[in-house]
Amino acid sequence: GSINFFIFNAISLILVSVCSFVSGFVTLIHFKCKGLIIGSLSGLLVFLVSLFICCVFFGNMVPSDVLLRFFCAVLSGAIGGVLSVNKH
Repeated sequence: GSINFFIFNAISLILVSVCSFVSGFVTLIHFKCKGLIIGSLSGLLVFLVSLFICCVFFGNMVPSDVLLRFFCAVLSGAIGGVLSVNKH
């Protein structure tokens, strides 16, 4: 059967947040400074890639929760970046 759209959206939002966190964390392993800025930028990049994929698969239809996705991605990337800098 088909997956419920609400469940798909929730899983998608969680995946974008986790990927943004990981990208922020891993990116800062190489830079070792400015965790908040670089982590946020990596989260933004993950958001843009996910938005592009959504537009490709769903035909230029922007999800209704695009702002929530944006904030979750950037915030998760920033948190990953800050934690990475603090760890190293």
